[in-house]
Amino acid sequence: MAPRIPRIPCELILLMVVTGGFTLQAKEREWQSGEVASMEIIRSTVGHRLIYHYSYSVRSNGHTYTFDEKNRLRLTVNGPVKFEVRGDKLRVVDERGKEHAEAILEKAIDPLKDPAKAPTADRR
Repeated sequence: MAPRIPRIPCELILLMVVTGGFTLQAKEREWQSGEVASMEIIRSTVGHRLIYHYSYSVRSNGHTYTFDEKNRLRLTVNGPVKFEVRGDKLRVVDERGKEHAEAILEKAIDPLKDPAKAPTADRR
């Protein structure tokens, strides 16, 4: 007598087929090239300790994004930078190729890139 093969319910097979067909894929990053517009060192005291924070601004395609970081990043002011903006988050690649995830504190339109905000000469 042959050994009995256990019967798998149809629902289980259907579930395995449906869920096995899905693959999770991360959305491709949309990197932008820009420049580091500024870097400020913010000193504050906590008790008797001096704490440093760093504020950075990156500029590209008529927009400037500002973010803070508790550690100093390897970025050069007025130097090139590669970054991605997704919602209120920014990923920046430093000069060593390391990615840093940051929260955008401020997003501004550069007045020289937006014709509506560009200064106009008084023509008489």
